[in-house]
Amino acid sequence: MNLLNSIFFLLFVCTVIFAQQAVAEKKQTFKINDLVLSKTWVKASPRNARAGAGYLSIENLGSTDDSLIKVSSPIAGMSMIHDTVIEDGVAKMKHLDRFVIPAGKLAELKPGGLHIMLMGLKTQLNAGSKVTLTLKFLRAGSITVDFPIMKKRVD
Repeated sequence: MNLLNSIFFLLFVCTVIFAQQAVAEKKQTFKINDLVLSKTWVKASPRNARAGAGYLSIENLGSTDDSLIKVSSPIAGMSMIHDTVIEDGVAKMKHLDRFVIPAGKLAELKPGGLHIMLMGLKTQLNAGSKVTLTLKFLRAGSITVDFPIMKKRVD
């Protein structure tokens, strides 16, 4: 009976630690000058996928617009900012040279809309791992962030 209680206690402790880590990861934010980045994640990819997508929220606390102008990652041959547009009933991806984050506003890159496209993947995007992305903003400068890889984001 003592062994069984110890096993259940150990299971409980592991569950609490895992849950705290998951909550902390979901609420993780990064600040660069007037910009606050949150809800960072990359969608897990199937085996042999050549492309993946990343998402985040960017809040501009400043009084001047800023722009995301470049994205890079060591796991991708090329990284771009894309928007999903519907043309003649067909969803297509449109490359953007920049993505404006208006002063005093929250901008979201999320599935079905604006996103970071990771092309020429050098490795599979496995849920539970992380991907390093460097985001370059016109005014705020550059920041390197580890994006968690998830099957889907639940907030």
